Amino acid sequence: MTRIKRAEATAQSRRIEAAGEADSRRQLADAEAYRQERMGKVASEQLARDGALIDKHPLLIQKTMADKLSDKISVIIAPPPRDGGFIGAALLGSGRVTPAPSGRYGAPDGRAAEDSSEGGQ
Repeated sequence: MTRIKRAEATAQSRRIEAAGEADSRRQLADAEAYRQERMGKVASEQLARDGALIDKHPLLIQKTMADKLSDKISVIIAPPPRDGGFIGAALLGSGRVTPAPSGRYGAPDGRAAEDSSEGGQ
């Protein structure tokens, strides 16, 4: 009889231990699920804030890309001109940039320029 009672007590303690272990695992799984859900909500809220910020300031996308470039690269970001002109004109502080006429290919009055080797002979 003593052996049977001892075996029953051992079996009972094993069932209690297994139930406690299962409950502990369940609590850990619930805590992990809660953590993942919370992290998802935080990430979603951050994306919503970022989206609103980009809607207000669309050039932030270009700035972020420029920030991720190497430190050895210099980047200047400027809004595109409304008239479709040269983007550097806004940076240089001038209006429309027109190319300067070259004496080699044409004179300012529209006549072809004389080549210096032909004019001296």
